[in-house]
Amino acid sequence: MYNKINEKFRKKQIWRVIIGLFALLLVINLGATLYFYQIACVRNNQQICQVKSSSPNYSLVQKFDKLSKSTESIKNDGLKLDAWYVPAEHKTNNTVIVVHGFR
Repeated sequence: MYNKINEKFRKKQIWRVIIGLFALLLVINLGATLYFYQIACVRNNQQICQVKSSSPNYSLVQKFDKLSKSTESIKNDGLKLDAWYVPAEHKTNNTVIVVHGFR
């Protein structure tokens, strides 16, 4: 009789531990989801990347900033895409996408 009561108590403990671990994983998953949503989808004016003057690409960034470019905007399917258009020096049918991002 004592053995059956002890066994029932042990099964309850095991289920409590399993449910507790599941709840903990659920909370961790929810926290990670909200964190990555905040990083990826919530817009702010914060600049993501800054090129330091010691970077080997610094001169290229400066050169790109000085280019004459126009801002283009396309709306399709409820999405708005913004881009900088830089015309080629010589006539060509080719197109180059310099930068593409989600912010």
